[in-house]
Amino acid sequence: MHPFHGDDYFRFTPLGLRLLFARTGLEVVRLEAPLWAFSVMAQGLVAVVQRLGFGRLERPIEATAGWLDRRLRSPQRGAAFAAAYLVEGRRQRSRPGSHPRDAVWP
Repeated sequence: MHPFHGDDYFRFTPLGLRLLFARTGLEVVRLEAPLWAFSVMAQGLVAVVQRLGFGRLERPIEATAGWLDRRLRSPQRGAAFAAAYLVEGRRQRSRPGSHPRDAVWP
């Protein structure tokens, strides 16, 4: 899990995923990060409470983190720390003279 920093094409960031999809002839229909900052922090907290023998707290911690993510996450801010991305793509409509392999690395 790495914070998203601007023009990062070499990790699985939104920019890098869009470029990989384009190079294979797919257009991105939807790209979202289902987990946000609170869910990511909760994963660390759950690991600690499990080691301490309080595994029964896992579900309440995850539920609270999910609620906070949904409540406080702003679509304009995007995902600051994404543990995973959900990407939906479809084949691009071919245009004369265009081919996915023509997509270049920035």
